[in-house]
Amino acid sequence: MPCEFPRVSVSNWTGSPKFAGPSYRKALQELTEAINKGEVAAIVGQPGTGKTTLLRVLASLVQNHVFMDMANKERLADEFWDKFDPKARSKEILEMLLPERRKFGYGLLSRLLGRKFEDHLLRVCDKYDDPRLRLYCNKYTRDFDGMLRALKDYSAVFGKPVLLVDEVRETHSQEILRFVNSGVGVPLVFSMPTEAYSKVTDLAIRRRIEESRVSLDYILTEEDIREILDSYCPDFSAELTDLVIPLWKGKEIVTVHQLLNYARMELENAKKECGDNECIKRRLIENNIFKDVDNLIKTVESTLRSGLAKVEGVTYVHQRGKRAETSDGKSVIVDLFFLTEEGAYVGDVRIFAGLPSLDPDVEALAKILEIEHEKAKRPVKGRFLITNYPLKVEGAITVYLETHELIRVSKGDSEVVLAKLLNALGLGSEAKGQTKAQGAELSA
Repeated sequence: MPCEFPRVSVSNWTGSPKFAGPSYRKALQELTEAINKGEVAAIVGQPGTGKTTLLRVLASLVQNHVFMDMANKERLADEFWDKFDPKARSKEILEMLLPERRKFGYGLLSRLLGRKFEDHLLRVCDKYDDPRLRLYCNKYTRDFDGMLRALKDYSAVFGKPVLLVDEVRETHSQEILRFVNSGVGVPLVFSMPTEAYSKVTDLAIRRRIEESRVSLDYILTEEDIREILDSYCPDFSAELTDLVIPLWKGKEIVTVHQLLNYARMELENAKKECGDNECIKRRLIENNIFKDVDNLIKTVESTLRSGLAKVEGVTYVHQRGKRAETSDGKSVIVDLFFLTEEGAYVGDVRIFAGLPSLDPDVEALAKILEIEHEKAKRPVKGRFLITNYPLKVEGAITVYLETHELIRVSKGDSEVVLAKLLNALGLGSEAKGQTKAQGAELSA
């Protein structure tokens, strides 16, 4: 079965978005319950987290709805009147009114004059107080008040519709609150970007949103990822999941859009080198740098040692782990040790395929105050931890490597990790062989 990854966000994609993942099914259940209770619900999340997909799924489940997209729209009522047309159900309304034609003044004389009932109704629009007649005539003002009147009449005749409103911004929030407080009683589900929500300053509006909020930020779980990839690309979902999970655990992938975009690019790159599915699977597996974390750590260490040896001002680079003593008399091993004229630098490399954990050697970095080299004590000027998680270690600088940077290192690119380390330690401008422009870039 061919993979169907969107090349743009679901908001702009003409295809059918897939719906998968227990977290999203739970969110859908919460929204459905709010609709059944006639309540208001807000979907809040960063772009690409699945807000539009949830609204589209709701639209497929709720027959009686109005879908409104507020992207680049200033007023709620303008979009409503673009999408809502009472005349669309005029035939049904006519059938309702026909048995009561005498009530609306349509009698023998009208028939003798050859006047059609539907034409007669248009002549008496303002004469009778009946929601069916108002809907049939469709003489509502195209503003907010007209929208409320139309929804009230529509609800009385056909039952309450559900308003599904996408891309609500802080500029629309006053209209949303006015709608909620109008008493029209129509269920409303709207999506709002997290950034827009953060800009809402009206406490009444924030309280209403908070009461009904379904947050999609950081909603993704490992099971969600597996199901989503399986729905879009069942033939390679297992291999793609293994590639994505480490990036998700390192918070490099936090939205569905990022997930699908990364998976699509990895698959396309594999297809360029392969002509059959088995080859593609092998290539995807080979691209998983976390399948052998120990070897990846050794590669990072080796890359740094060879790179540091070429840095001007570095007088010595130890070619293996170095034993050091802490201030409280304990013995630890540091992965990296090098000297400059000003002092010693010690650090560890920790790459995680799963959840991170700090070991005693890393936590002891802060307690290494001096280190012995050639029978002399050298003061420690800097301590560092190189890792693929944004960890904080007391007394040490964290040099964070993103997964795409680790991929570059695994393929022999030593510059990215060396540049990051030099910048973090304030040694970036001293690299040998660099042009002035490169040196300026490293020290920036």
